[in-house]
Amino acid sequence: MEVVDGVYTRWFGNEDEYAWLGLNQATDEALPEYDHQGQTDIIDGDKGGRKANECRKFKIFADYHHRLENVKANCGAAGGQLYTMAFNADQITTLDDIKFEMTEKMTTYMAKYSDAEQYPVCLPELGLRQYGSCVEAINGAN
Repeated sequence: MEVVDGVYTRWFGNEDEYAWLGLNQATDEALPEYDHQGQTDIIDGDKGGRKANECRKFKIFADYHHRLENVKANCGAAGGQLYTMAFNADQITTLDDIKFEMTEKMTTYMAKYSDAEQYPVCLPELGLRQYGSCVEAINGAN
């Protein structure tokens, strides 16, 4: 598996679909081979970013930091703890046991992403990567 860190810069409202489409176009122009099957793109786009990437060839995976913040905002601190446990599960059976403990509200919220888009155990080729190495450094500079 080849791992390539891609960095999107923020401009105006990078949370909306229009901005993500523009970022994708710029990436395609700079790196024509970027969008290919078998690639996994770790994104923090819980809103427009996900929608803008649905038609692309690569798989998407929600980065841990941003997904955790969204889970806690929607499902509380206990939901955040369950998500962290689920994220770190090393077997599908362990993940299933943790998901069984989730409330109905949390189960509905978590179903917005497939398991392979949010739990590393369901996407083995991802390895232990939680998010691109450059993403949080840039966010920390804001």
